[in-house]
Amino acid sequence: MDSKIVINAIINELSSLPNDLYLGIERTVQDLAIFSGGSKIQQRNIDDDKRLLRALEKIHSNRIHLVNMATLIIKNALSYLPDSLLKELTEKIMVTSVSVFSRQVCY
Repeated sequence: MDSKIVINAIINELSSLPNDLYLGIERTVQDLAIFSGGSKIQQRNIDDDKRLLRALEKIHSNRIHLVNMATLIIKNALSYLPDSLLKELTEKIMVTSVSVFSRQVCY
């Protein structure tokens, strides 16, 4: 079952490459301000870049920001899942945790 999950993850990532390539080309064209309205879009992209750099600087200076961002992303992702799936996930996490803990205690 684990190999099936890995294979599916690889296939999903490979299938996203054309979309990623398109978005990369689109962003490059926007940054070069080739089409009409380019300077407005170009400025928006520059502001996005600055915001990303500020976030990376915050993470570098204080690791708790990374934990806060991960917590926010996980909570947001979990909010879309049905309760039955959350219960099943919780049970699997508990079983895995007990298994890992018991292996560590044995050593």
